[in-house]
Amino acid sequence: MRQYFTPILIVLVLTSGLLLSCGQASTPGTIKTYASKTYGYSFQYPGDYFVDVKDESSLRIANPNREVYITMVITPVPSSVGAATSQEILEVYVDNAKSSDAVYYQEYYLKNEKVLDRDYPAYELVYTHRGKGKQFVWQTRNLIAYRDGKIYDFACSAQETKYAQYSLTLDNIYNSLDLF
Repeated sequence: MRQYFTPILIVLVLTSGLLLSCGQASTPGTIKTYASKTYGYSFQYPGDYFVDVKDESSLRIANPNREVYITMVITPVPSSVGAATSQEILEVYVDNAKSSDAVYYQEYYLKNEKVLDRDYPAYELVYTHRGKGKQFVWQTRNLIAYRDGKIYDFACSAQETKYAQYSLTLDNIYNSLDLF
């Protein structure tokens, strides 16, 4: 009896180990943080996303299937703007962004716009868009903020048909943005 018991025990141990490793594959992945001390911002994103950094003032992060993009573009505000308040500077940038988006994209629909309650002037825009000659329609949640003489343009986008699938991940990325 002992001869048969040992092989069965080994098979059970190996099978349980396989089941445990399968269960681990479905657990959430690692979280990474992108931080720029030069421009004073950071945010978190899933560890399997890849980073395409042109420089710290302009970067793009995508998921492996390229169905999600996170972008950050920082624009220094020239000192020639003079006595304009930070709110006025931000409003001009947001208006220009909306009008240039409407021209650049073949389809552009602004779903929501609101002023955010933060310790710096900030707007949130939510819109769908499709670039000229592009196949997919995208949905974007965009935070545009003004701080320390710079405009921070942070966008979380996904293909519109996949947005619901990635909405929790996009919300976590968006809400992790820290300007310091």
